[in-house]
Amino acid sequence: MGLDRKRIAVLPFLNISPDPNDAYFADGLTEELIARLSNISGLKVIARTSIMRFKDTAKGVGEVGKELRAGTILEGSVRKAANKLRVTAQLIDASSEEHLWAQNYDRQLEDVFAIQTEVAENVADALKTQMLGEKERIEKKPTHDIGAYEFYLRGKYYWNRRGREGLEKSTKYFEEAIKMDPKFALAYSGLADSYWSLVHNLYLPASEGNPKAKEAARKALELDDTLAEAHTSLATSLPIGIRRRKKLARQHLHGTT
Repeated sequence: MGLDRKRIAVLPFLNISPDPNDAYFADGLTEELIARLSNISGLKVIARTSIMRFKDTAKGVGEVGKELRAGTILEGSVRKAANKLRVTAQLIDASSEEHLWAQNYDRQLEDVFAIQTEVAENVADALKTQMLGEKERIEKKPTHDIGAYEFYLRGKYYWNRRGREGLEKSTKYFEEAIKMDPKFALAYSGLADSYWSLVHNLYLPASEGNPKAKEAARKALELDDTLAEAHTSLATSLPIGIRRRKKLARQHLHGTT
């Protein structure tokens, strides 16, 4: 039985920017494309946690497709320089390794949301997948402030790296995003996740972190009650049980974390 072509893996986009520190933007674009494609009901999109192990991999598309049981692979690169953005994307059949679609986007940085929308729509079209009432979600802009969006992507980048330093940095970046756009629901959701993770890993007392996590998650929902990330953030911001905290404390004491 062949691989399902509508089961798609978005491989981590390569950062080919002059500044290697712009890796956060390439990783962020990858995650945002996963989120947009996941809004298309006719597609089955592999989760970010499964695809990130293939970052900088030497494995071929066919091998990756078999490992993930994905019939289609989306890969590409990002070059960010000042306010200029160049994104290359290509859709590949994992079984035949033939290109189904490819496109270069040379735009201004603030056009990044339009690029995400176009890629999602072109993928759906190439795979002959109809969008049934999903176009509005695909085209939705999370913020109109590109500076706030860059802070948000930095926050996500450091949140994904975890560890005390990464989580503390992510908190600061999400807070900066909110300062620039107080109506940025995704940034509040990210802030909630950061506080929850700090508490979960015993880097911050629950009495301090849990209320902040709840407040941020509720603010995200107040701004956009359709935001799946905000609902998840609120659910995960519930206090950690005493037994769980004791277990983590023992692990820290014995150096097993």
